Amino acid sequence: MWRFGFSAGERAIAADIIPAIEHGAGIPVFPSYASMWHFENKLAQSCLLEAAGIPTPANFIFHERESALDFIRRAEFPLVAKLSSGYQSSNVVMLKSRGEANRLVDNLFGPGVYSFEQPRGRLRRLIGHRAGAVKSLLNYPFRHGLQGGYFYAQEYLPGNAFDTRVTVIGNRAFGFRRFNRDGDFRASGSGKIDWNPREIPGDLIKQAFHVARKLGTQSLALDFLYQDTRPLVAEISYTYAAWAIEACPGHWQLQDGDQEPAWSVGPMKAEDAIFEDFLHNLVATAPAAE
Repeated sequence: MWRFGFSAGERAIAADIIPAIEHGAGIPVFPSYASMWHFENKLAQSCLLEAAGIPTPANFIFHERESALDFIRRAEFPLVAKLSSGYQSSNVVMLKSRGEANRLVDNLFGPGVYSFEQPRGRLRRLIGHRAGAVKSLLNYPFRHGLQGGYFYAQEYLPGNAFDTRVTVIGNRAFGFRRFNRDGDFRASGSGKIDWNPREIPGDLIKQAFHVARKLGTQSLALDFLYQDTRPLVAEISYTYAAWAIEACPGHWQLQDGDQEPAWSVGPMKAEDAIFEDFLHNLVATAPAAE
């Protein structure tokens, strides 16, 4: 078991080792390949959700500069531009005009972009360059952070003052609302959380269970936004801030054969739920004693 994080170095190592253990040695792992392969890769997530028939905001992905510019000439603004990796909304930005979109395309199909959050001031730029040099000397795969060769935009959904995060671990679902940052359209990383379970529609919980089972994941956080009254999955991730799960006053549980999730009162740590499922799977798949 290895709950690897968002850094490019950890992701690169995990992508090499974990599938080899699971598929080569046949040893149960967490996260499984089905749970992890799309982590920190919004392009892969978009393709996966579309292929699985999961309702999402409209996504527009281009791997050629001219195709991206042609789309921009015909597109309606605003649009939400995203880099493939990045968490807590760090690489999500609203494009309000064709000019902004064209400049982004020039960078993405030119020198590339590390992040939408640019260092401020000469000192921070110097620190950033030095950190990059040190990481390169230490053979840290900092180069994986340079992104380009694609343009990814998502439909902007107005009227969403919050998103709804539902995390499915096995047969349990934890839910809460994250309100947008002040003067911003982004909710992730705001720290403004409402854990009231009465504010989470039951249909949303059932939809989250459906998506997790469809994708075959052990642990899946889903971020829902609304298009009018229709819930759409904006992003997914196998890992998340565990403290926000523990702060939930309870969770929904779905037993085999049940159609309606039942509410279970009391906090639970995500780590405990994951470990409990992992041990249960080990016992269930262990060869019978001779």
